[in-house]
Amino acid sequence: MKKPKSIIIQGHTYKIISNNSKDCKENLESKDLRGCIKYPEQVIYIAPDQHDDSWMLTLVHEMVHGFLQHFGYKDNEKLVDNLATAIFTFMRENQNLWGPKK
Repeated sequence: MKKPKSIIIQGHTYKIISNNSKDCKENLESKDLRGCIKYPEQVIYIAPDQHDDSWMLTLVHEMVHGFLQHFGYKDNEKLVDNLATAIFTFMRENQNLWGPKK
């Protein structure tokens, strides 16, 4: 999968920042996170020094946070972890569903 520069969650475009900038480091390192989503700013920060699969799983994790936020559900880290892992695994095991139609 290609690492996107932005994603759309429920009609809201979130910029993805995954670099060694001061901004990215401050948002992740202060809480020892691999990723975080900032709703008012519509930004997702992802630690850049992860294996590609870990990077994508972190993106899915933050995406699930975004879904729950926009649906009005209370944040639940265990639920987000479980859903993110299930969605990521499904997408990896069924990549043929997302490719060009033959």
